Amino acid sequence: KRGRLFTADPNAPTSRAGLAFVLNKTLIKTENIKTHEIIPGRAMTIEIEWHGEKPLAILGVYAPNAPADNAQFWTDIKDWCRRHPHVERPSAMGGDTNIVEDSGFAD
Repeated sequence: KRGRLFTADPNAPTSRAGLAFVLNKTLIKTENIKTHEIIPGRAMTIEIEWHGEKPLAILGVYAPNAPADNAQFWTDIKDWCRRHPHVERPSAMGGDTNIVEDSGFAD
């Protein structure tokens, strides 16, 4: 079994439904992984050791469909990051943003 599953649930970090990361144990050290749940079931970060330097943080998202909820989702993530300055800022993001090209998000 080369993959290891990570979720933000501290009591069952490898079995909770919702947003998850799967890491290849042959490529990444999975012993010291840190996860931070930002919005339950919707947004979390994972910090991995990257080439022996500072951690690489990746943001995983499953954003709401409704435009108003989607806009609030991104605001909530920014606010969470401001309130948690000790947490590594994401260098990469993946998931379902539920943003369409003409939404104005990238403007």
